[in-house]
Amino acid sequence: MKQNGSGFRIRGRHIPSIVVWLVAVGGVVYLLNRPVWRLETTGIAQAEQRAIVAESAGRLSRIGARLFDPIRLGQVLAAIDEDRPTDATTARAGRELTSPLDGTVSQLHRLAGDVVQAGEPILTVTAKRPSEIAVYARDRQVANFREGATVELARLSGNQPPVRSRVIRVGTVIEPIPARLWKNSTSPEWGQAIMVAIPEDMKLIPGELVTVRVW
Repeated sequence: MKQNGSGFRIRGRHIPSIVVWLVAVGGVVYLLNRPVWRLETTGIAQAEQRAIVAESAGRLSRIGARLFDPIRLGQVLAAIDEDRPTDATTARAGRELTSPLDGTVSQLHRLAGDVVQAGEPILTVTAKRPSEIAVYARDRQVANFREGATVELARLSGNQPPVRSRVIRVGTVIEPIPARLWKNSTSPEWGQAIMVAIPEDMKLIPGELVTVRVW
């Protein structure tokens, strides 16, 4: 560095050293200001599922939707011809079963013509959009979660900035962790389910994996 009449002038051979110094300082500043997470894990977006069950015994006269068909709230999904005994005869009456939500037929349990009993599931409907993210706390990880705690959510695709959310429910029982979340694909795991709310501006699809960071 050389001083002239107007001040200091940086010689060319000093520039690389100054650049390295600035990069190093920038790196230190970044590390000091980077958020420190107590825990980073993966959750799975879950949509509400509702089983459509027979309200009384009878024969399925019709199934109004196929597997993976989109359906609307109130759409007729099945009809049952039920036997109603009267004084001396048997009257046959039809009962229609409708969808409780907009969504998709995710499971078919019975077929048209089958005889069903009261309470027996006929098909399962899954909502279009997931309503919460399930995170499974292993071993002592549950201590990092509490209802109302702030968490950060990030899509694995990275095409959307992370968003803040909160824990809405902490499970009280140990249950099997879905295979997609196992650390080792051949080793089943167990944990406590932690439910996290999905913000309105985070557009997920059922079953999508999401990074969850706990402050």
